[in-house]
Amino acid sequence: MRIAFLDPIPWDYRTETPYQQPLGGSQSAACYLAEALAQAGHTAFLLNNTALTDLSRGVICLPLSAGSPELLKSLALDALIVVNQPEVGQHFRRLLPDSTRLVCWIQSAADQENARSLHQREQQQAYDGFAMVSEWQRNQFHQHFGLPLNKMRVLRNAIAPTFQSLFSSEPSILAAKTQAPILAYTSTPFRGLELLLELFPRIRDAVPGTTLKVFSSMRVYQQDAAEDEFKELYDRCYALQGVDYVGSLSQSELAQALRSVTVWTYPNIFFETSCIAAMEAIASGCRVITSAIGALPETTAGFAQLIPIADAETAVAQRFVSFTPETRQAFCQQFVDATVRVLQAQATDPTAVETALQQQVDYINQNCIWSVRVHQWIEWLNSLETLELTPLNPPIKTEHPIHESFLEPIPPSPPDLPSVAQLSPSAITQLLDQAAQLGQAGQFAEVQRICQQILQQQPQTAQALHLLGLAQLQLRDTEAALTSLQQAIALAPNAAEYHGHLGVALCSCEQVEEGITAYQRALQLQPQLTDVRYNLALALHRQGNLSDAIAHYQQVVARQPQNTQALLNLGNALQQRQQYDRAIARYQQALKLRPDQAETWLRLGTAHQMQEHWEEAIRCFQRALTLNPESVETHNNLGIILYELGRAREAIAHFEQALALQPNLTHAGLNLGNTLLKLERFAEAETAYRQVLQREPDNLKALDGLVRLLRQTCQWADVEALSDRLITVAQTQLDQGKPCSVTPLNTLLLPFSAAQQQAIAQQTAQAIAQSVAERRQQLGFQFNEKPHTAHRRLRIGYVSGDFRDHAVAHLMVRLFGLHNREQFEVFAYSLGPDDGSDYRKTFEQECDRFIDISHWTPAASAQQVFQDGIDILVDLAGYTEFSSPRLFALQPAPIQVNYLGYPGTMGADFIDYVLTDRVITPPELASTMTEHCVYLPHCYQINDNQQAIPPAPSRPAIGLPETGFVYCCFNNTRKIDPHLFSVWMRILQQVPNSVMWLFHSYPTAEHNLKQTAEKQGIRGDRLIFAQRLPKAEHLNRLQLADLFLDTRFYNAHTTASDALWAGVPVLTTLGDTFAARVAASLLTAVGLPELITPSLEAYEQQAIQLAQHPQTLHALKTKLATQRLTMPLYDTERSVRAIEQAYQMMWQVYQSGESPRSLP
Repeated sequence: MRIAFLDPIPWDYRTETPYQQPLGGSQSAACYLAEALAQAGHTAFLLNNTALTDLSRGVICLPLSAGSPELLKSLALDALIVVNQPEVGQHFRRLLPDSTRLVCWIQSAADQENARSLHQREQQQAYDGFAMVSEWQRNQFHQHFGLPLNKMRVLRNAIAPTFQSLFSSEPSILAAKTQAPILAYTSTPFRGLELLLELFPRIRDAVPGTTLKVFSSMRVYQQDAAEDEFKELYDRCYALQGVDYVGSLSQSELAQALRSVTVWTYPNIFFETSCIAAMEAIASGCRVITSAIGALPETTAGFAQLIPIADAETAVAQRFVSFTPETRQAFCQQFVDATVRVLQAQATDPTAVETALQQQVDYINQNCIWSVRVHQWIEWLNSLETLELTPLNPPIKTEHPIHESFLEPIPPSPPDLPSVAQLSPSAITQLLDQAAQLGQAGQFAEVQRICQQILQQQPQTAQALHLLGLAQLQLRDTEAALTSLQQAIALAPNAAEYHGHLGVALCSCEQVEEGITAYQRALQLQPQLTDVRYNLALALHRQGNLSDAIAHYQQVVARQPQNTQALLNLGNALQQRQQYDRAIARYQQALKLRPDQAETWLRLGTAHQMQEHWEEAIRCFQRALTLNPESVETHNNLGIILYELGRAREAIAHFEQALALQPNLTHAGLNLGNTLLKLERFAEAETAYRQVLQREPDNLKALDGLVRLLRQTCQWADVEALSDRLITVAQTQLDQGKPCSVTPLNTLLLPFSAAQQQAIAQQTAQAIAQSVAERRQQLGFQFNEKPHTAHRRLRIGYVSGDFRDHAVAHLMVRLFGLHNREQFEVFAYSLGPDDGSDYRKTFEQECDRFIDISHWTPAASAQQVFQDGIDILVDLAGYTEFSSPRLFALQPAPIQVNYLGYPGTMGADFIDYVLTDRVITPPELASTMTEHCVYLPHCYQINDNQQAIPPAPSRPAIGLPETGFVYCCFNNTRKIDPHLFSVWMRILQQVPNSVMWLFHSYPTAEHNLKQTAEKQGIRGDRLIFAQRLPKAEHLNRLQLADLFLDTRFYNAHTTASDALWAGVPVLTTLGDTFAARVAASLLTAVGLPELITPSLEAYEQQAIQLAQHPQTLHALKTKLATQRLTMPLYDTERSVRAIEQAYQMMWQVYQSGESPRSLP
């Protein structure tokens, strides 16, 4: 074709110019496309305000001044493409012959000055078509100007040729990057540079050593330095520490500069229609962080961290984002956080980063280059002179494809049938051929009519029965199809394709087993029938026979390596087998062939999600949504990851979008409820859970979440009925061997038996172990069982999310420092946030090595543990927040222990031991612990015996009455149950002027507790709520309580130790589970077993008696004060020695080659 690009802008440039100096994006794109057209054998012209006629890089460059009607006619153009200036359309339409297609290629937004002429209908009609650079831009022009959608074609931009294959000579992309992280800004200064300079110091503070290179000026618009109005902004770059202002470069220079850049940071406030700079940053192996506005989500194709700007799209006519203070603050914080996360991931998980970078670079080099765009442009330009016909009655696509017997030439129309009496053998043969052709054309009713005519005369015609069966199958008359195909096979039992199509019909009738048999028979007769083998794989997959399905899929892709659907299904089967790395390889293979397949991006993202490769998963899901914005599964999965990363508000948007698309989607409803609950938006969360339960009354996850919410907020109207239903449904599913999706931690708060808690924990642990089975096998940790030398100390690794101001930390703050360093080395692996507290600093200082793995994958964490040579790995988190059971499931240490942070069994065969005591786990309850019990001699709980308690304040100073008995319970409100609360209210009734002093968890809970008290005859002001205070201040005020009343299903643990340390007796009941026996253990270890009651009735009576007999209470307090420092509970040093002895016993068993067993 002969194609000219016409650019009226008053700039002098040629096709060579963007290789030599900065040039605007639209002009550069025109040069590169013209060059690519010339390289593809087309004749390309560039008409602009160049001074000279020239041949530049194969393109004929002509001065626009020479564009006379005679010249235009002499060029014999097939197409004239107007660049960015639609107002010239009518003028050139008059000058061009009718045979020349006139196209407008516009890259600006609909609100910009150069587009205004399109309000004129005559100007629109002058053009045969409009080339747009994004779907976003296309929709804007349709809404703004009413341009018909069928007159616009999205033809995206591409990277400059100098950005292609930048890393072909490097061993890896990261090898080209510098050690110290470099950020880059490459757009024009007015689009986000000022904001980036504001944010950069915060990023540099979080990741010291980070630098920012600014490649920006107005030279791309042919302005020299004297004309550039942004000089003050460049001066700020020079003045800001860590910023290197470079200015604009040629494309060749910029490509080389970006090879070493870590992250392309673009806090864009301009509504981009395309953004070539983003594509070139992706091609340069830069991680991309930018705004989720305009066309950037499309352009970045899932390879960017996109930061949303609230309500941005509603203000698109403003051209720039108009921030409110709140949206600006939120955007800035998210941008900084995302940049810091990406920089930290680069340092902690380079393997995953290299994989992600390779994928993005490969994608751009395969899909976003001008040689690819040439084919798209030529196809579109050719289509402008022809009508596009929509086929009628397209063939029905079944799960199982029809064999090649229908793949024949399509006749122009159905044949006229002779009468039955006239049919001769040759006529029958001809009609059978025509029927096959009609089948390919989708005219199945005609196929059925022809075959029935033939069969009236020749009922034994196997081919007619076969074609009739295929037509009936496509017409959804599957029973008739079965009959026809079986009759055909009876006549031609060795026709392999007949058996293959019978398999399709059988599977369509849900007779999968019989369908598999038919497919297998077809392959016995003709093993090379790849489509039959594929159908067999589908049927086996559907049946759940994953091993055989995988084997057949592999044979299919070996013969058809371009079969992307087979690659996708093979990946799905591998993922179901938890073979995630192999699945990822297949998805990537499919995406190299078809990068536009949203389903494949979704499945690739899910595989990364299952391995906690969060950033890769997000990128895949974003790409999937770019291709299919209405995928409810993608929205749901992306929401889950955002929730896991603490980005709950973003997660809610995706769950709500999923529900808007599919209101009855249970998973999204549950996830929305869980996320709202995390944000303490209780009323909305309750609505979400109850909506699920309206549809599915026995949905365990909804029951679990709703009961947890109602317990937290003390909304008890139906909580006991719901709890009973939860326990009943859970037990039914356990009895039936079905997955029981109750949160293990929640079972500790409810009257689940110890056996039920164990069974639910076991199911959870098994699922976790299966999810990492492939990774565990790949890691293949092997341990040296040779005895330690005298100089080799045992290495103990502690894993916790609570190395901070947290109850678990309060108990064990002295443990690390008291370990005998002649016998032990102490490593700590932190899963939780760094709160900057003194507790955190103590842990960091008193370990031999402290490692923050809070942003690491389980596999990376496990490798670190293994490399550190840990002998005994201790889980201090269990199934609580910030835990990582997957780390332990990978078994990076020879001995793994459950201790302190989770009061129950993990139910995991990858945890060898639990540290406990004989009060919590007497021999008769040991069988309810999957781990082997290692009994500490006195109490399982370690405490800090150096906590200072200053003199108590006055009662009025902290809101307590001057006189009267003070009962207290500082447990979280979720531990309080309605029946226990009624007991407390009866106690208050029996003890005049007494009050109940509680911990203020949530305003809603406080309101509901007071309301419930009023209903039971107790004034609301007799419930007094204490705000959270620093630990020392809390212990100080705690001395004013008279008696601590424990909760029954989940006792006070640290809170009970605090009360006893402050001299306050604790009254408890002895339960049947670990969590319900902890307080009894504490009381035994402090010498107050008389405060352990066997029932709630005895508990109630003793609470009343102690208030009514102050001398008895005084004697208890005196005993506690006298014994506190001599009894085992607060002998920290003794507790540490007992723990160390336990570790040594475990190690001796391991060294002897014995299996783990209860000790001692």
